[in-house]
Amino acid sequence: MERSLALQAMSVLMVSGGSSPIACLGQLSECPIDWSRVYVTLTDERLVAVTDAASNEKMVRETLMQNAASKAQFCELSESNVEQIVSAQPISLVGMGEDGHFASIFPGNPMLDYLIDLKAAPAAVDITTNASPYPRRTVNLALLLQSSEILLLVFGEKKRAVLDAPVGLPIDHLVQQTEVPVNIYWAP
Repeated sequence: MERSLALQAMSVLMVSGGSSPIACLGQLSECPIDWSRVYVTLTDERLVAVTDAASNEKMVRETLMQNAASKAQFCELSESNVEQIVSAQPISLVGMGEDGHFASIFPGNPMLDYLIDLKAAPAAVDITTNASPYPRRTVNLALLLQSSEILLLVFGEKKRAVLDAPVGLPIDHLVQQTEVPVNIYWAP
């Protein structure tokens, strides 16, 4: 973040929801950077009320936007905010599911080809998928690749096994692309 803030007035941090990033976001919230110059947004959201326990925004506000990071500004993931997100060349913190999904780009989604299309316009897209009981909004891979850097969080042996053999899964498209560096952080 410091490098990003040194180059521009504002920076964007895109973070995934779910349980993968919780511990990391709590630690990140204590980092002594100029959080007043940081917009925080999501890579994906369950389309529920922000007060709902399933809300990724709620989780981010309760884990990341505390301590030093309480000065950060939340930027809703929406199609109208895509240009703002892209212009700041975000840093993205992305988790991966045991089924090889990232953001809300799940295997078997009817929109999968569009969501992983590197040549698509960067977008935030509303989707429904059998993998989730909630309708969702997700960035497409083209939007994620507007990042200056992508940090991929992979926790547990099952997820490591998926990452070691990702062929045919959405995560394969993220780790095999060559446009943006992906730094993988794995922990048992």
